[in-house]
Amino acid sequence: MTDTSIYKNLSLRHDKYKIATILSKGKLVKDGDISRSKVVEILLTREAKAQGISEKDIEKVEIGHRKKKRKFNGKEK
Repeated sequence: MTDTSIYKNLSLRHDKYKIATILSKGKLVKDGDISRSKVVEILLTREAKAQGISEKDIEKVEIGHRKKKRKFNGKEK
């Protein structure tokens, strides 16, 4: 099971997923293949640096957690 304290999920449109696949095959990192997740990570890190986003800025952002809906007598409340 994924450690949700470290990882979050991200959805991509099919065409963007295909681009990530192409970039993962020796295009983004010359030394070899990387995962699609790593492609997104590298591109986000590069853009954050270009935009001047600091570690302090990142630490200030809170990540919400979806609460599970409780069911009472088989019905959501």
